[in-house]
Amino acid sequence: MQFTTILVALTATLASGAAIERSEPTHQLAKRGCYSGGEGWAEQKENALAKARDFCTVKPADFNEGQGFGRCYNLSNTKRVNFNIGNISSSRRNLGYDECFDGLQKEINGCGNGGSSSYTNWQYT
Repeated sequence: MQFTTILVALTATLASGAAIERSEPTHQLAKRGCYSGGEGWAEQKENALAKARDFCTVKPADFNEGQGFGRCYNLSNTKRVNFNIGNISSSRRNLGYDECFDGLQKEINGCGNGGSSSYTNWQYT
């Protein structure tokens, strides 16, 4: 009987949302699309990840509403990658290294030919 009472109380608390708090902002995926054509990463995937790290090191820190930044890198003599990020929020935002790399690595690891995803504040291509 005690288990039922605790279960009912826990269910009521969770349903109300009162006990759920987050200390970090959540980043929800709004739109994702993998490219269906072009060259795949193949043996250049690790190199693309290294170039994404470079990109996130040299990008500006602060972006006004609608502002973006892009750069292309050669992965080999015959293959290159174009990275672009853009602030899709309605205010000035700061994009740190970790958040930048997390978004770009999802495009590299999640899409064989790269892709484009929009989250709450940022678009990664």
